[in-house]
Amino acid sequence: MKKIFNDIINPVKSFWRSIPSKSLKKKEAIFFDIDGTIFRSSLVIEHYKYLTSNPDFKIDKSKIVEDVHKRWLNRETDYEEYLFVLIQQYTEILKKLDEKTIKKTAKEVVELKKGEIYTYIRDIITTAKKDGKLVFFISGSPDYLVSEFAKSFDVKSFGSNYIFHNGKFTGNVVPLWNSESKKRKILELTKKYNITLSRSCAYGDTTGDFAMLEMVGKPILVNPTKKLIDLIKEKNINHTILIERKNVIYELDSKNLSINIY
Repeated sequence: MKKIFNDIINPVKSFWRSIPSKSLKKKEAIFFDIDGTIFRSSLVIEHYKYLTSNPDFKIDKSKIVEDVHKRWLNRETDYEEYLFVLIQQYTEILKKLDEKTIKKTAKEVVELKKGEIYTYIRDIITTAKKDGKLVFFISGSPDYLVSEFAKSFDVKSFGSNYIFHNGKFTGNVVPLWNSESKKRKILELTKKYNITLSRSCAYGDTTGDFAMLEMVGKPILVNPTKKLIDLIKEKNINHTILIERKNVIYELDSKNLSINIY
């Protein structure tokens, strides 16, 4: 009896196993950094400015931040150093405020600034979604800013986890702003959504995006820092550079050394 049962059931099992499962189908994804890649500024910088310019909070602008900002404007230091110094001061400011105020002002900032984006990148995101590709925002800015920003695009987003306890910021952060942390996040998403990285794209602008760019088949550098360009070249990675200036898009392809202008 057992043999008869197996003779019947085994071919049925083989038939169903031979049918590709929709859930197991390999998917293409596009990974985007936000600050300087989609958004023309930085979410954390804009939140810092908002908090220090609002008289209700009585928070003075940091002289350290002002000095390094001036040096960056004069090109005496790089953007990444300016951002690093500002984030240090930003986290100290958060300790003085309650969680409700922080998240309320974050929402207000995003509402004010969400339109200040690179139009070409906006169109790429829209097209990718229409084509059924998975789209993810992976940013070093605080998760409460990132999630608000991502709402207008209706995409999944991930930011640095700023930890609160009993309505106050603890001072602890699980970062997503360095290359290794973004790499771990992409590996996690790849496993969860069955993504084929060799057929996927990533868009970034600083060295914090390097691993993300290195992992995919089509890395695209958007208004990149020189440090990122140098690192990509050092690793001999074929890449595309997008520069948006005024209403003109310059596309530079490292593979065939072509320049396209839109």
